[in-house]
Amino acid sequence: MDELIKSSLSGEGISSKIHSSFKLKKNIIKDEFEIPLRYFKNCVTLLPVNLDTYFIYWEITKEFKKSFEIEDDRFIFKIYDDKNNFLTQFQGNGAVGDYYLYHSFGDSKLQVVMGFQREKKFISLLESKPISTSCAKISLANREDSIWLTKKTDSREFMQSPKKPHLLNFADDFFTKRESISSMELNSR
Repeated sequence: MDELIKSSLSGEGISSKIHSSFKLKKNIIKDEFEIPLRYFKNCVTLLPVNLDTYFIYWEITKEFKKSFEIEDDRFIFKIYDDKNNFLTQFQGNGAVGDYYLYHSFGDSKLQVVMGFQREKKFISLLESKPISTSCAKISLANREDSIWLTKKTDSREFMQSPKKPHLLNFADDFFTKRESISSMELNSR
């Protein structure tokens, strides 16, 4: 390997020296871990991806399904806001699964409820933790919130540089002198 590095660096005007601490170790321990397909925990999780995409993951164990006498793996997922208003729903299949929901909910809190239909009635199984969504819109309560100082009368301003700029300390960049044709009033809000 050292020879390969040396040959790749050889050329006109290029020199190389391999330091002993940079030599590759031959006995590198390779620990490989597999990500499990299941965690064997009953859960439904809602994660925001961006402003209008959400990722939902769910898993249900066999024992949990038996306790509700669920025979198939068809589930209904309902999305609610923090005031328990129904927003949308989708269907998912499988005891373990995931789904990407493409919808813009604006600035709100969301929660997923996982359940199934029995005799035309929705039976809730699991609820996700609520999440807060983001909003792409910037808004001020009113226009005057951004104005903190205004002038009421006509005034003249000019910048006066110091006579010896090299004697300035770091904080003093300019001296400002203000003259007013009439009295200048400042109105702070």
